[in-house]
Amino acid sequence: MRIITSVSYWANFYFFIQNLSSWHRSVRVEYNDAWIDRIGKVNNDERRALKRFADIRSRFKQGRSIFELAFFLQDDPFIFLKNKLHEKDFLFLKKLFEIFSNRFNQIYDAEKKQFIVWKDILKEEFSDLIKIDEIHYQLSKLLGNCFIKNEVEIFLLLSAGNRCGGGSNIDQNSISIELSGTSKEKKNLIMGVIWHELIHLKWQNVVLHDLLVDMLGGDMTEVALMNEMIISTLFPRGILGKKYYDIELPNKFGFSNDMQKNREIFKLMEEYINSGRQVDRDLITLIKNIHRKRPGIS
Repeated sequence: MRIITSVSYWANFYFFIQNLSSWHRSVRVEYNDAWIDRIGKVNNDERRALKRFADIRSRFKQGRSIFELAFFLQDDPFIFLKNKLHEKDFLFLKKLFEIFSNRFNQIYDAEKKQFIVWKDILKEEFSDLIKIDEIHYQLSKLLGNCFIKNEVEIFLLLSAGNRCGGGSNIDQNSISIELSGTSKEKKNLIMGVIWHELIHLKWQNVVLHDLLVDMLGGDMTEVALMNEMIISTLFPRGILGKKYYDIELPNKFGFSNDMQKNREIFKLMEEYINSGRQVDRDLITLIKNIHRKRPGIS
C-alpha cells in the first residue's frame, strides 16, 4: 500500500467554508468556535451567505459529491463546477469564497508550518513497512482480503483545539485527516484515525458492509451504526490501535455508555482477531444481540 500526503489550499478552504456553514450534523462545532476567536465574528451578511451555501450544499449527497471532487481533486475547482451548478449558485459560490478569503488565509497561513511537520511525521510512520504490512494482514484476515493497487492520498486539513478527526468521503482512493491543531505528541492517535478511515475506504466494502445490509434488512441507519461500532473496536481507540500504537482504550465506544456491553463486544472482537476468523453472520448476530440488550442485563 503506497500512501501519499497532500496539503491543498482549495481543499482546506472548502473544509473551512462548509464547516462554518454548519450545513450537516457532522461539522466540527469546536473548530468553528476556535476559528471565530481568531478571525472575529461573522457579520449578518456573512451569516446569510453561509446559510445560502448550506442550502446549496444540502441538495447534494453528504460525501463524494461534486464539491469534494472539485475542491480536493481539481487544480481549479470553479472550472470544474461551472457547468455542474445553476449559474446563480455558481456565481454566488465564487463570491462567497472571495468574501471569506482574507479570514481563511489568516488561519491557513498560520497553520502551514504544522502541515509540514505532520507530512514529515506521517512519512516516517508509513516507512515502517513491517508494522504497516502486519496491520494490513490483520485487517485482511478479519475483514477480507483487500488488495490496494492504487495510491491512497491523505489530505491534511485544518483542525483546532488539539482535536483531530477524519473522513473517507472524497473518492475511492482518498481520505482526509484534520490535524493542524493537534500536538505532534498525539501522532499515535493520528495514525489510529488514519487506519480507521482506511478501513472505511477499503476494507469495509470487501465483506462487512454487504453482510450488515443482508442481516439488518436493509435498515441503513442501523447498518451505519453497526459498521461504525465494529470499526471503532479496531481503530483508533480499539484493539489494534492499542496493539500497534499503544492508544489507550476508551471507556465508551460505539455510541454506548454501557460498560458491560462495551466489554462484551471488545472481548468478542478479540476472539475473532486472535483466532484469525473473518467477520461472519455469527459475529454480527452476537454483536447485534449484545447491543440491543437492556442495560445491566448480562
